[in-house]
Amino acid sequence: MPNKQAEKLQTILFAVNPISGDIDKNDLEEGIKKHSQQHRYAFEIFFTDGENDADKLAALIKKTNPSKVVAAGGDG
Repeated sequence: MPNKQAEKLQTILFAVNPISGDIDKNDLEEGIKKHSQQHRYAFEIFFTDGENDADKLAALIKKTNPSKVVAAGGDG
């Protein structure tokens, strides 16, 4: 039987556009932190700034090797 303590937590990388849409994203990081604690996963947050976002995100993906990448805060 696998040891649950020894299992590596999955890491989710959230890519967030902080200025899109009409929703205030100031509480997003706290919400992700709370959700990650409840569901036992590690996380990283990348906030776009419009300058070389694709390159910066690719580098972060390479560095952190996340289990999933989630886009948040888009205009739809």
